[in-house]
Amino acid sequence: MSTLTYSPSLGFGTTTKLVPTSKNYSIDNPLILVVKVRSQQPNPGKLAPVFGPLGISPKVISQRITELVQALNWSAKHITVRFIVKSRDMIDLELAEHSPLFVISNLGEAPSDKQYHVVHDGNLTFDQLIHIAQTKKSSKTARTLTAKVKEVLGTCVSIGCKVNGEDPRVVLLQINNGTSPFKIPEPKE
Repeated sequence: MSTLTYSPSLGFGTTTKLVPTSKNYSIDNPLILVVKVRSQQPNPGKLAPVFGPLGISPKVISQRITELVQALNWSAKHITVRFIVKSRDMIDLELAEHSPLFVISNLGEAPSDKQYHVVHDGNLTFDQLIHIAQTKKSSKTARTLTAKVKEVLGTCVSIGCKVNGEDPRVVLLQINNGTSPFKIPEPKE
């Protein structure tokens, strides 16, 4: 199984050897493409360099992304989608895990016309924070739910939002000291 990351604005990078071909995937060995899309209704022309060599219509992919965004009720401007390509007709779409987008989407802010320097001064509840942490996959730095919650709190610090009306750094210190009024439900093994 091979994974390829692509951003339409940046391309594949400095080499062109990463461009997928129809020989790269099969049902037993699917090709996984992680594509960062800067719009909720992407332009098929920007997706053509990725899906054209695979023999897949970019227009169909654009429609599938739009359907996914509508089904998830996604409010963030950017979306990172994971495509699992098994054949030209068998393509699975799923939302790729990306904490800042989940945090921004859960803030419930109205869409902004500004492209840059958007201020996210909303408020997350602790339950929303736990839910975002539960959607994260385990990594080398965060194997437990508590560690994942701390990572999401760090994301909240960088975004500038609050957690239960408090600065995320205060909540993080409370969790570290054991004085937090909120309990993190660790799964039983």
